[in-house]
Amino acid sequence: MFSFDRVGEDVVCYQYESVPLVNLLHSAGFGVGQGSYSCIAELEHLGCAGMNFGCGMHDCHNDGAYCDLAMLGRQIRRFAAFYRKYAGFFLPRPSAQEGWIRSCGGAS
Repeated sequence: MFSFDRVGEDVVCYQYESVPLVNLLHSAGFGVGQGSYSCIAELEHLGCAGMNFGCGMHDCHNDGAYCDLAMLGRQIRRFAAFYRKYAGFFLPRPSAQEGWIRSCGGAS
């Protein structure tokens, strides 16, 4: 699962982070950062990994909030390439990581 609901231009995985997932994200050109909370953190029961992509937001939660459209465009292009490449793969949450590694042919 994924969302575009984050400041800046990185991606965070919260409790879904695993070495294989981080490696896939890096290979797609994403910087992986740290985050404290997003609504996807409440969806662990779905059994899949979750990613929250930065979408160029700045000064969130106040009257001066804005979106850097160039940054958003870069993120959308990176995500589209990532999605085209991995749309057929199931990315489980880390507790099911062994199945993930097999399904991706040993990705690391």
